[in-house]
Amino acid sequence: KQKRVEDERISVWSFSSQRLTRLVCLDSMPKFRYEAGEGVFYKVDDFSGDADIFFLTHIHNDHLGGLHDSWCRGRICCSKQTLSLLKTKFKGLSSSNFEIVEMNRSHIIRINSKVALSIVAINANHTPGSVMFHVSGGFGNRLHSGDFRYDPKIHTTENFPCLGRVDELYLDTTLFHPSWSFSLTKEQSCEIIVNIIRDFGLDREIHLVLDYFGQESIIKAIYKAFEEKIFLNLDANLNAQTRHVWTAWSRSSHLKHALTTSKDCSTRFHACSTRRPRPNSN
Repeated sequence: KQKRVEDERISVWSFSSQRLTRLVCLDSMPKFRYEAGEGVFYKVDDFSGDADIFFLTHIHNDHLGGLHDSWCRGRICCSKQTLSLLKTKFKGLSSSNFEIVEMNRSHIIRINSKVALSIVAINANHTPGSVMFHVSGGFGNRLHSGDFRYDPKIHTTENFPCLGRVDELYLDTTLFHPSWSFSLTKEQSCEIIVNIIRDFGLDREIHLVLDYFGQESIIKAIYKAFEEKIFLNLDANLNAQTRHVWTAWSRSSHLKHALTTSKDCSTRFHACSTRRPRPNSN
């Protein structure tokens, strides 16, 4: 095995194994283009600069670099749920710029008369609509993980046969460090939170830091345990990112039963945010 460091964010390993020939560990989202042959390039979670096609794994801000309301540099491949969340943030984006990919279904995307890519979206078990992209072409088979939470029950070749065909793996390793422990499942983590709330006392008003996509399982667990909705105060002086998250949640058919934006609703549970709103420039 040979390792070389291209810059402080990228580590590259070359393997002489039977299958995997290249492993690239991404500590943050570097801005580079992936070559697909015949002068064709694509980008993943980076929307600055030019490419023939773009891929968006999920909705978190550090994967949206270069994207804005009037963006029109080409086509973006993403899941239907990611597009729905994205349009609550960038209202000027046109749906015609997007290519929707369904989970675990092969999509053939023709770039030009010479180059076509075969795309499979894999459940990333991260935020709503988050996917890993398996991209195949004349270059072989590449897997772009984006942010993901590995689950041995989900990420199998039985569920996603394309996982058995990976020549190059581009692995997001932001939290891939011994100091970060993710030994608990989502279900176990939610159970701990519910027990803490019970121990704290059910006769008190409880404020919960809920301001990131990916915390939906916590919302559902609290509602299931206590049968009380969580109040989202959309009239508060919110950071733009928190407002985006809360607005999307309040409109979600999967969360409406567990949330309320009505000040008249009697509930002990109140969502809050650690993000500070920007000071008024006036």
